Amino acid sequence: MPIESLTPEQLYRHCPTAWLQSAQKSPTQESADQGTLTDGEHRNTGSSQERRGAHGQERAIEAIRFGIGMNATGYNLYVASSPGAGRVELTQDVITAVAKYCKPPSDWCYVHNFKSAHEPIALELAHGLGRTLSKEIERLILSLLNSLPAAFKSDEYRNRLIELKQNHEQHEPKEVQQLATQALNEDVLMARNPQGYRLMPAKAGMALEQSEFDALPDDVRKRIGQALEKYNLLLTRLLEELPTWQDEMQDAIETINLEFVTRIVAPAIDQLQQRYAQSTEVVAYLEAVKEDIISNFPDFLDNNDDGTPHNPRARAKSPELRRYCVNALVSGGDAGCAPIIYEMNPTFQNVMGRLENLAYKGTVTTDLTLIKPGALHRANGGYLMLDADKILQRPYVWEGLKRSLTSREIKIEPVEEWMSQNATISLAPQPIPLEIKLILLGSRETWHLLSEYDPDFTELFKVYADFNEECEYNEENAARYCAWMQQGIETEKLLPFSDDALARIIEYASRLAEDRERLILRNQTILDILRESSHWARSTEICHEPVQQGIKVQRHHVDRALHERHLRSAQLEQQLQQEILRNTLVVDTQGTAIGQINGLTVLEVGAHSFGLPARITATARMGEGKIINIEREAELSGALHSKGVMILSAYLTNTFLPNKPFSVVATLVFEQSYAQIDGDSASGAELCALLSAIGRIPLRQDLAITGAVNQFGQLQAVGGVNEKIEGFFAICQQRGLSGTQGVIIPRANLKHLMLDQSVVAAVLAGQFHIYAADTIEAAASLLTGLPWDVHAPSDPCILRSINTRLDHFTRYMSEESLLPHWPRRQNDKS
Repeated sequence: MPIESLTPEQLYRHCPTAWLQSAQKSPTQESADQGTLTDGEHRNTGSSQERRGAHGQERAIEAIRFGIGMNATGYNLYVASSPGAGRVELTQDVITAVAKYCKPPSDWCYVHNFKSAHEPIALELAHGLGRTLSKEIERLILSLLNSLPAAFKSDEYRNRLIELKQNHEQHEPKEVQQLATQALNEDVLMARNPQGYRLMPAKAGMALEQSEFDALPDDVRKRIGQALEKYNLLLTRLLEELPTWQDEMQDAIETINLEFVTRIVAPAIDQLQQRYAQSTEVVAYLEAVKEDIISNFPDFLDNNDDGTPHNPRARAKSPELRRYCVNALVSGGDAGCAPIIYEMNPTFQNVMGRLENLAYKGTVTTDLTLIKPGALHRANGGYLMLDADKILQRPYVWEGLKRSLTSREIKIEPVEEWMSQNATISLAPQPIPLEIKLILLGSRETWHLLSEYDPDFTELFKVYADFNEECEYNEENAARYCAWMQQGIETEKLLPFSDDALARIIEYASRLAEDRERLILRNQTILDILRESSHWARSTEICHEPVQQGIKVQRHHVDRALHERHLRSAQLEQQLQQEILRNTLVVDTQGTAIGQINGLTVLEVGAHSFGLPARITATARMGEGKIINIEREAELSGALHSKGVMILSAYLTNTFLPNKPFSVVATLVFEQSYAQIDGDSASGAELCALLSAIGRIPLRQDLAITGAVNQFGQLQAVGGVNEKIEGFFAICQQRGLSGTQGVIIPRANLKHLMLDQSVVAAVLAGQFHIYAADTIEAAASLLTGLPWDVHAPSDPCILRSINTRLDHFTRYMSEESLLPHWPRRQNDKS
């Protein structure tokens, strides 16, 4: 039965615009229950935001919901998909729909450890209180920097010291009084102050100012200077011999100091302790702050000896007071729900946190205020999304994540410690408990590799969510696809699209799926088409007039966008086509030839793929039953291509004279091919070329063929069938369509046809033909113009022609084997 050319309806499937009518209505949001959820409960919502781009991804969505709702250890998620499927946006939408009902996490702060300064303490506070505590401590320090110096300059403090001094002078030892009298006789005044004694130059029993001293004669200044040195030494020796009296004085002064400091510090900190009474850790920390401030109150006093004005804010940031700062590492603020963090640059420091350094007075130092949070800290109590391939490429990130998930705590360490290169003393912050859902986004290959080679992976990531690449092409899914596109149009603020334009994009989604019964779920690609179509609709070159209000994107705008998109990547494709048209690459599109056929290939350049015809030739001669794959001999044949050649060898020996030796040596080659060839989609063409060479039967050169063949001669589906047909059509069209040209494809590929409209139009006009064959026998009949087999002995057919020639080869080989083989003479060159 002759093969009939396919009809235009079989080459392209149009999307009925009636299917899209239900999608034009604005999606309504289901009412959500506002009741409080208990720990571990999650609410399913049907909001449009949650389902943005969710058409066809029901299984993946349910897996994500299960994973984030499962509170047991190890139920983290791995979300797998191909690039452009919208996995990040959809995963965020699903998590957001649940996270907004979850209670917000606690705040975490690092504070100084007054018992072990290099081990800052981690404090847990209620949500939003971390930053509040930090600000209140900052205000406290600023207040003390003002109030403590003022207290020590007050009249009350001075009067207390004067009273103490007077009482103490009454008990001053006679030795000190005698030394003071002697010193005064030599113009040296010995005065008391809160810290002890001070020696000053004097005249007539009165202390001299520096200017007055400088105005004295040189011999007088010299004499007084020598006296100052003498009595300073005598006073020092005397006080060393009278420690009890001096210590009593200092103890009395210290008691007054502590009384004044405690009177100011204690009430301020007691008030903070009452405010944070619900947290015993914060109360204990504030108590330690109070004790340290009272013990080190001189740090708060105005000790500027250079005369510069007192600046409390600058002093609060000085190294000696930074220990009182509270580092609000994670503070939720007004978020009010569980955090969702997507870290796009997952370096070790960005994920695990880091310790920064500060240059101070020529040295490099660090303190608790330089502890910076990582993504684990910011997502603690919520959800963290990471790119699997990126964390595997960054050093130590994967091991750090596994350690944190296993120990359920976040430990900040310098990356140098992981490299065993850190010889400097640094901080060792207290680890923070970790409660998180980690979501890895990656490829299926990465998931398989981790499952195979990392024994910890399957224990830590027990939930696998696999995004579909395609969905069924039916009315329901077309309407959902359209609704998603409408949402994208509104979000991107694009021009409105007509139903016909949206239908065209859905048809293109079917083309991308390489299946007229399926739709691709590559969201980013479809969004790009929407944007570009809107751009061309706005362009005056398309509209031929200024953009009018109310303009819509029409079908021809989408066609223009797709054409321009293809044209931008088609430079190599056009160059190769030109080489064929100039006969640099030899491909015939008319006439007949023996052992020569047009095969079809697909080339990929980045994301762009295109079809191109390739000449395949075969030769056959009498021999010992061997088919030589020249590509394999030249090490240019991939494993699948070599397998295909072996299969067609099996077909030949099984089909022709199966009870006799296959007495043929044949060769196969892709002409003018200089790169690796793989795949079995050319095995049908190679088999036809071999049949032609063995049977000496000419093949039509105005036809091309693609298809894999099995051992029984059945043609099997191949990939890239649309690109292959369009590639051969482009060459025929540029040379001039004859009306006989066409392509033979496996019938199994009928459901994959979504051809360019130029091909469909040529088929409709009878200028180009596409044939679908089930078997190699049907394809060979079309290529040769002969039937495969006939009953009449006188009628020519393919099977008889090949069997006759093979039988001749076999008989000749048998006769040759019976002849005696005489030894040749040395000079016998015959």
